This record gives sequence, C-alpha cells and structure tokens, in this order.
Amino acid sequence: MTGKPAQVIIRSMRPADLPVADELRAAAGWNQTPADWMRLLQYEPEGCFAAFPAEADGGEEPRISGTVTTTCYGTELAWIGMMLVHPDLRGRGIASQLMKHALAHLNGRGIRCIMLDATPAGEPVYRRLEFEHEWTFFRWHRSGEATREQSARVQGSAGQPANHAFSSLSAACRDLDRKAFGTDRSLWLKRLLQDSLDTLVIDDGKNTGFGMVRPGRNAACLGPVVASSPEVADRIIRTLLQNVDGPVFWDIPQTGAEAEWRATALGFEKLRPLSRMRWRSEKIRPDIALQYAIADPATG
Repeated sequence: MTGKPAQVIIRSMRPADLPVADELRAAAGWNQTPADWMRLLQYEPEGCFAAFPAEADGGEEPRISGTVTTTCYGTELAWIGMMLVHPDLRGRGIASQLMKHALAHLNGRGIRCIMLDATPAGEPVYRRLEFEHEWTFFRWHRSGEATREQSARVQGSAGQPANHAFSSLSAACRDLDRKAFGTDRSLWLKRLLQDSLDTLVIDDGKNTGFGMVRPGRNAACLGPVVASSPEVADRIIRTLLQNVDGPVFWDIPQTGAEAEWRATALGFEKLRPLSRMRWRSEKIRPDIALQYAIADPATG
C-alpha cells in the first residue's frame, strides 16, 4: 500500500451508479462502453459492487471509490471483472476489500471455479488474495490505417453473410462453445449477440464456428471467436474484419508462432500481456485450441 488504508462501504451497484463508474473506466483507459456496464449489471444485479467512502466530506453525495463485477455461468464458473479504483485512492486497500466482497458473494452462491484476467498492474493484488497464474495471453491492436486488403473476405460456401442479426446460436455452435469455454455460457452469448456490430455463424454440418465484432470506447472488439478448425476461424475473422474501418482490439488466448503469424498478417501488433488467474477453487477444462478470440477480459 502507498497510503493510509481507506475505509469504505460496499453495496450492490445500481443503474444510477454507472455514469460515475464509467469515469473510473475512462481514467484507467479501458475499452468497455456504457452498454457493457449495463449488460453486466442486468445479468448479475446482485453480483456487481461499488465501494463508497465510509465518511463523506462536507455532507456531499459520496462518490464511488471503486467497482468490481462478477459474471456467473451457472454454478460451475464465475468471472471477476471491472476491478477499478479511483486514481487518487489506489494503494489504500480498496481493491482488496472489493475483491474479498466479490469472493464472499461467489462462495455464497456455491461457485466451483472463480477466474479473472489480470492486467500487469492488477496481478500483484490478486496474488496476495491467493489467485494463481495459469497462463499468459496478449491483446493485439490494429490501427484504423490498416488496409481492407489485409482483411480481404475469404469466399466459401459454408457460412452466412456478416451483419446478419442473429438472435441465438445453432445447437452445434453452442456445443462447440461449451467445449471451448469449459462450461455453458449460451445465455451470456445471447446478450452479446444483441449488442454485436457484426456477427458471422458457420454451421454446415462439417464446419462450425461463430464470431462477433462489438463496439468499444477506444477500438472495436473482435471476439469471441470460436471455431472447429483454424481454416474456419480464419474465414470468420477475415470476414468480420473486412467491415471494420477503425481501430480493433483482439485478445488472442492462444500463444505461439501460429497465433502471432495470423495476427501480424492481418495488420495487428502486440499491445500488452494479460494473466489468466484462478482462485483456490476447482479447475474447469476448456479447450483453448478452439478459442481464437476471447469475449472480454472482464467476462472470460
């Protein structure tokens, strides 16, 4: 810690809190939008939390000191995200208090596995709370100056045109995602589909996969992308990127030469690492080889 420990009151987040919560997000430079905040809150209205000063100055309405969200996929898995603290209050134990509150909430719900994706700045906080590092992945970035030729459409008979307003995924895609992610997140994916800028689904009985491009504050988000083979993934990724003129973030869970070659060939540059971490809980068994882009570090 770098200052006197701060005493805070933690309660469930409310819609009226979101504008100030988003100011914390902006101060951190993160990419989530107001729609992302609202989706998190609507999905887990009792599982998103805000911290406030225990004593307000001058009788003014207390300002949010920090936030944390939880996203549950049944009772098998939960993700902790949006762990934010006001810049003037960092290093005073607020993050630890919020995390302990979130962990108590998830333990009370009987969640078997608790995960998060940590920035380099946040990882030491989580290690002190007994989170263990599992593996590292990278965020990649493509500027708005990348040419359309770098993401030219790959033609093929399998697949439906991008921009189709899918309300749900096929049974084959849901089964593939369950294997890739390690548990059923179909209800969460349905909500993401509603807010997607662009969606592509491939399901022809032989090839299966889906991908989305979603809006972001600083750049569009490519993800999630789940596919039965690298060829299907490439078709999805190139098709979706063809319709994006501005900057794009792509969080690639796979590491190694093949992932780096794919991203570099499409005009992306490696931006920063993220650490996937698990609390002292059971493991799930995702098939990372089927994941080509995660949805969001806040939700897995």
